[in-house]
Amino acid sequence: MWRLAPWSPNRLMRGGDRFESAAVLVAIAVVLTLIPFAATFGTATYTRLSDQADLDRATHTEVTAALVEDAELAPIPVTPGESAVQVRGPARAHAQWTVNGADHAGTVVVGPSAKAGQAVDIWVDTNGTPVAAPKTGGASAAVAVVTAVALWTMAAWFVSLLVLGVHWVGTKQRLMRWDREWRDLGTAPGWSVG
Repeated sequence: MWRLAPWSPNRLMRGGDRFESAAVLVAIAVVLTLIPFAATFGTATYTRLSDQADLDRATHTEVTAALVEDAELAPIPVTPGESAVQVRGPARAHAQWTVNGADHAGTVVVGPSAKAGQAVDIWVDTNGTPVAAPKTGGASAAVAVVTAVALWTMAAWFVSLLVLGVHWVGTKQRLMRWDREWRDLGTAPGWSVG
């Protein structure tokens, strides 16, 4: 690899070879330089999600709701025209709850085995409307890490594709040059073929 460096004194190394090896070195430098940018982006994502979770915890309240019916699994059709099937996962049930002395009722997301009369904890906004629970610090951190890694990976793939494109163009030019030299081999002065 050292002999393929763009600064190699090897006189057999063509200009295209030096350009390709320089492109690889630049690509490596760019990919390594992108690490702190991806980390900064991940940190900004974590900060934004944490601030949103803090705001949600400040404006939303966890209350206890009483289910007035058993949980129903959501039917999902397998394919158009076929009958619906029951799926495992979050189910919905009608419930009642009280916020600031006012009674509320509505449909809430519960576990698939929830029964009527069961008490469940739900999060509501200031109007008493059910909302999603605020994200935890761990969930925010996981999203931030995945976002940073995905950003860096996409950038690294893009840079790799550029390097492959440079290599492809260089290989195509070398093959065309070799083809031209082979065709001209018998016509060059001082060269006899045959």
